Amino acid sequence: MNRREFITTCAAGAAIAATSLPLMAEDAKPPLPDYRKFLPLRSRATIPDWAKNEISTALARYKAWKGDDETVSFPIITDVHSQLYDFPKDLSFSDSKMHTLLAQLAAEEANADFVADLGDIDLDLGVPITNDWPPKFRACTPEELMQRVAVQQALYAESKLPVLFAVGNHDHSRSRYSSAEFGSAFNVTVNQDKGFKLNLCPTGDYGYYDMPAKKTRAIFLNTSDDGYYGYSIAQLNFFVNALTTLPENWTAVVMQHFCIQISIGHWKSFPDTKAKRQEITIKIMEDFVAKKSGEMEGIKWDFSTGGKRWLAGCLCGDSHFDNYLKSNGVDYIISQGYGGIRDADMIPGAYKTAPFARDKQMLVDFVAIKPAKHEVKFFRIGMGGPERDRGYSYNA
Repeated sequence: MNRREFITTCAAGAAIAATSLPLMAEDAKPPLPDYRKFLPLRSRATIPDWAKNEISTALARYKAWKGDDETVSFPIITDVHSQLYDFPKDLSFSDSKMHTLLAQLAAEEANADFVADLGDIDLDLGVPITNDWPPKFRACTPEELMQRVAVQQALYAESKLPVLFAVGNHDHSRSRYSSAEFGSAFNVTVNQDKGFKLNLCPTGDYGYYDMPAKKTRAIFLNTSDDGYYGYSIAQLNFFVNALTTLPENWTAVVMQHFCIQISIGHWKSFPDTKAKRQEITIKIMEDFVAKKSGEMEGIKWDFSTGGKRWLAGCLCGDSHFDNYLKSNGVDYIISQGYGGIRDADMIPGAYKTAPFARDKQMLVDFVAIKPAKHEVKFFRIGMGGPERDRGYSYNA
């Protein structure tokens, strides 16, 4: 069994191996339901007191650290791995996808700049058919798949801020849901319906969001663009352009699902898991920081001119644990999120906060960047609390 086959389900707060789901025939997909039929959600969902408390205590730490400094701030929610294709009964927060509402509330309370969803909302979607543990699954129907997408759209539809979506390796429904469909449903529809403007690739599954007043560009990539993990040449050319056109005295921050520094992101059972063209992506970021030029596989870049520009780091999910590495001037940091992992698969230096109950706790990182001071700080909302706050300084 490889890591691709190791599918996590978080409805019961644990990771299970479920490798026997059959591929569904290539049926014509039914139309995507109109997510607006599920609205309003916020007025119907009772925000629990424990969530309000976790948000307020984390943001108090953030505000104390921020002081009078200008920051770019956003929550990261990642790896919710909710395989329930509909809303839970009574909109219960025991279903991890409901926590996307809580992340949005945290962002709005903090006057943040956007919300970052780093993928694996989980469109692989195995539907449990037994009550034993671990349960047996069947593949979802086309109607259930489309329902799951519409439900996730609805969860973000009332956000007062832009939402930047990174595609995860479990968001293609076993090759039945394309990156272009994901991009259209989320980065395009969820944001454009509210008037937020993102600079997107033609298929909408990667792009960037500019904050001119704060001289910051948030770039979000698709680490499953070419293969299970991988970048297409077209995407890397887009990435180079996003960095090359970064105005002088601006800061870029990169966000994606899979951590391409596999020394800090792999599972012990799968040490060779890697993304296609990850070496090129790493080299692009290293040369951006070092102000160098280069070429690989016909992809060319030249960062030797253009004045001072900075990279605040490469922020990732996927691994289901926290970790950090500075390599050749580039900072890589992993957010645990809601996914599960066996103790046997933990690697040295990685940290996971477990177990935790989703009906009583959040596990979201609130991220703040101080562009003028070249500092980044993660504040844990929920499980782990202040002990899981962490930060670093980037290329000054």
